[in-house]
Amino acid sequence: MGFPKGSIEAKNIALKAWETKRKRGTDHWILSQLAKDNHSKAMQGKNKGRVPWNKNLTKEVDSRIRSILCPGEKKTKISLANLKVLGTKEHKNQQSKMMKEMWQTPNYKKHHREAEQKRQKEGRYKWQPNSKQWESSIRFGKKNPNWGKPRTKETKSKIGKANSIQMKRLWQIIEYATNQMKAIHSKPNKAELALQGILDDCFPNDWRYTGDGSLIIGGKCPDFSNINGRKVLIELFGDYWHRNEDPQDKINYYKKYGYDCLVIWEHELKDEEALKQKIMQYLPQYYQPSKK
Repeated sequence: MGFPKGSIEAKNIALKAWETKRKRGTDHWILSQLAKDNHSKAMQGKNKGRVPWNKNLTKEVDSRIRSILCPGEKKTKISLANLKVLGTKEHKNQQSKMMKEMWQTPNYKKHHREAEQKRQKEGRYKWQPNSKQWESSIRFGKKNPNWGKPRTKETKSKIGKANSIQMKRLWQIIEYATNQMKAIHSKPNKAELALQGILDDCFPNDWRYTGDGSLIIGGKCPDFSNINGRKVLIELFGDYWHRNEDPQDKINYYKKYGYDCLVIWEHELKDEEALKQKIMQYLPQYYQPSKK
């Protein structure tokens, strides 16, 4: 009787199977690599002149192509799964342990050294005097398959739109957005620090800075949020960087997720009393400031 997919028992069985495979040693890996090399040599020249089965076929005219290409949602799920598994310390430690064991195997060292010497003789690597190391030359100069083939505006537009759609999907994932904000070590700028000081003085223990990725709403990161259970946000717009933006767009966006948003412009920080009155007047149904 099998265990349900994704259950703890099934995961334990898969982990044990992976450990057993790893403990077989690296000789099996070396033999498989040698077999691949021998097969590659034997097949050299045999496919010359043959037309690939998928040449000039697109997903619009051939169902086989459609079944191969992953839709955007599936790619997003794969990316999320990789983030959860490949980015963990446990996985990194397992990979490090496995590589150390492989490098202590004479056969692996020998095969790796021979492969590197072969690449250097074929001219697939070139010496970089500045960095004092070998770098792949396949992507540089005339050896690049796209050499002399500039991308058209239409191609650039398609690539840009595809990347934009994929990034928007990824930023909808809370874990991905949080990791990205942590990676860039986002900190409040001078204007945000000034606003934080005003909020702490006038409304103590009611607001906190969330522009560091500690709160993600629909793939966006608000600057300040209420910490007393009220779904109220504050966005600070810089006079220069947000000069072409409509504050109502940000207000409407957060409204879809049940949040009220107040947009404050940078120049409004100069008048603290007027700013305090603006906050009180705009959010009377939610806001009841704590007493000092």
